[in-house]
Amino acid sequence: MSGPARRTWTRSSGATPAGGAPDAPGAHRSITRLLGRLTGIALFTLIGAVYIIGWLSILAEERTGRTDFVSLTVAARLTSSAPGLLYDLAAQYPLQVLADPFTGPARPFSNPPHVATYSRALLAFGQEHGYLALGVLNLVLLGAIGRMVLQISADQPRSRRLLLLAGSLAMFPVGNALAEGTVSIIVAFGLCLVLVGERRDDAVLLALGLALTCWKPHLAVIAWAAVAATGRWRVLGRAAALAALIAAPSLITPGPRAWLAYPRALLEAGGSTAAAVQHSDHWWNLAAVGYRTLPAELVAPLSTVLFVVGVAGLAMAHRRAPDRVPLTIVLLGGVLLAPHANPHDYIWVAVGHALLRADGAWEQRPRPARIALGAIAGAAPLGSGLTVAYAAAGGSVVAVAVIAAFAVATVVGAPVSRTAALVALPGTEARRSAA
Repeated sequence: MSGPARRTWTRSSGATPAGGAPDAPGAHRSITRLLGRLTGIALFTLIGAVYIIGWLSILAEERTGRTDFVSLTVAARLTSSAPGLLYDLAAQYPLQVLADPFTGPARPFSNPPHVATYSRALLAFGQEHGYLALGVLNLVLLGAIGRMVLQISADQPRSRRLLLLAGSLAMFPVGNALAEGTVSIIVAFGLCLVLVGERRDDAVLLALGLALTCWKPHLAVIAWAAVAATGRWRVLGRAAALAALIAAPSLITPGPRAWLAYPRALLEAGGSTAAAVQHSDHWWNLAAVGYRTLPAELVAPLSTVLFVVGVAGLAMAHRRAPDRVPLTIVLLGGVLLAPHANPHDYIWVAVGHALLRADGAWEQRPRPARIALGAIAGAAPLGSGLTVAYAAAGGSVVAVAVIAAFAVATVVGAPVSRTAALVALPGTEARRSAA
């Protein structure tokens, strides 16, 4: 059956069709692609320049002793000189002052013991160069996270992909992590692998991602619980074995006693309620709100109970309705409930937000929900909202409110139908049929 003749155009090659007319559509596409690439290069050059200038200013003024990086080097020194005092603020602070006499308030070390063990490698570079070495590693991991964002949004218009990626790199938690010299980007990379592994139903990515979260395990307890709720015990076993292998050197130095002291140091910023109150102004979690509204002595036990109950509830909600409560929102709730969460602990939301937009159910959400999500998230994962929140009075409370609003808008605005859910985990359909 013959139909209307098609006009074929060569693709942006400058050639002409059979009739001799210029290849206008092809030329237009070429110009559009070129402008898009130039815009992208300019955008990322600007973002990169801001980070590099910030880095250089910290290094030039020798202010690394006033960043969170100093807690890593202090902990590394204590593993050699006094491993039993790893989480003792009285032992930490003199070493912090030694690194920078104008250091300001104590910056408690509240990471697992093996983070202090591996931080000894940074001491070989010296204080300033160690800070730079960790920054280079963080940049490499940040580039890998950005690549995930691009891959997830591959079927979206170029302009939207650029906005997603630019916003992912420009949001405040990223700049905060690079400036402070933390290991949060390692954990963020692990959580991104968990998100992508669940979407692809890839057991290897899931196990690797879960294992990498051992650098700040309290942020990812919810991820382990969500995988456990689906019965993936083999994945959990592999992840646990790899995490144990990563942490094993810490059993030699600083030793098992450090692991016994770690939980209290985590719950109360170095085991001190006063320090927790002081540093909660910079936390982005519900505990920060608690320290502003409740007696300080009650916050740690209450937040612990809320954390356990919340983790279990979110994991089960995701198991029963993964389209309405996607893993991104589950992880977001887990960080909000965590006993200790800083701005730079939210970098992984870049991939989570891209996954929400790539979800086929996104466009099925009611228009008010999409407008709310767009207003809260801006062009990227909470980028503009969190930056404004940090600068606002009572920044931690405002930031928590913005993050919670984003999560609620996502869940409430999700379509009732489950046909557009992300890739189901093994056994999900069978459990639904049985239900």
